[in-house]
Amino acid sequence: MFLAFLKRDFRLEVSYRFNLILQIFGGLIFLLIFYFISESLTFKNPELLEKYGDNYFLFSSLGIVTINLVMVSLLSSSSAFREAQMLGYLDNLLSYRLTIIELFFYNLSYPLLKAIFIGLIQLLFIGYMSNQYLSLMEIFDFIFISYLILISFLGLGMISSAFILYFKVGNPINLLVGFISSLFSGIFYPIESLPSFGMVIAKVIPLTYGIDCLRERIMHGSKYADISDSLIILLVLSAVYFIVGYAAITLVSNLSRKDGSISNY
Repeated sequence: MFLAFLKRDFRLEVSYRFNLILQIFGGLIFLLIFYFISESLTFKNPELLEKYGDNYFLFSSLGIVTINLVMVSLLSSSSAFREAQMLGYLDNLLSYRLTIIELFFYNLSYPLLKAIFIGLIQLLFIGYMSNQYLSLMEIFDFIFISYLILISFLGLGMISSAFILYFKVGNPINLLVGFISSLFSGIFYPIESLPSFGMVIAKVIPLTYGIDCLRERIMHGSKYADISDSLIILLVLSAVYFIVGYAAITLVSNLSRKDGSISNY
């Protein structure tokens, strides 16, 4: 009996090929995160945090709020497609003359609004706890830059949804994007504490530039002209990822419709 249960659980694990790898990888990622935190907080290089106002709570909290927004944009649409496939009503949704892109955005509309609202509440709490009361302009900055960050991850959300539609299995892309963004985009520690290869990776992650803009505006009161370079890079990366994501989800949708497997799971 023991072996029967063991075989059953092993077969279930093998059916989700990336699951075990991602669990191991996830544990290592969080170990690395706290390693880099310790590196940035030591007296070896104290100017790393001085650059961001010498307020680690405010520094890290702004990063955590933004990664929460990003994960909403990644998880909401792909989870909705997965549920529609599992329950067999995806074809019914598409029969209402809706394109797959329209469904993608409809599935995101409420979760994104809710995420921005929750993020605002968290931002006010962060300001209170760090004795930095936020002005209406800073609240506007948060909403504006947050939407820019979310737009940059729409393309990755489309790629994630395309993976669900094509492979009909659990989606490792959301976890991978979350892990990579958490590790390399400067959420918990300045990217300057990363090794050289980590700095290279950080430069192709939209969140790196979005968080930097948010911190510069709220922590330092920098003008938009001062962060224009980061904003431009953020918009360019948004366009690139959006084009790739649009192409991926459109291609997969067309292929799945042709072979009649779009509602299978």
